[in-house]
Amino acid sequence: MKTISFLFLLMLAVPFVGLSQNSQGKTDDLGRVALMAFIPEQAEGIPASARQLLLGKMQQIAVQNGIGGSGSNPRFCIVPMVNVLTKEITPTAPPMHALTLDVVFYIVDAASQTIFSQ
Repeated sequence: MKTISFLFLLMLAVPFVGLSQNSQGKTDDLGRVALMAFIPEQAEGIPASARQLLLGKMQQIAVQNGIGGSGSNPRFCIVPMVNVLTKEITPTAPPMHALTLDVVFYIVDAASQTIFSQ
């Protein structure tokens, strides 16, 4: 009688144990983090065309490293900080501007306003 009860409970528990495993494989922390490229509105002096080019390059950086993401409410963002080092006006007709820029990228947690990397 004990053997029959044990076998009955064992057969009842087998489907639940079998379904509790996933078949997707192991995921590390890098597989769980997605970065969205973001340029804040407070970024001054960046023309619309340069802003779009910078945004595209940041998305390319994230996607090529396997951590690209998008969405309406992202948790982690990659944010640029652009500093103008030198600005020269060329003596050509029409005059053109030559800029030397320093671009620093920050990884930011948007929820807690924490900077993780720079």
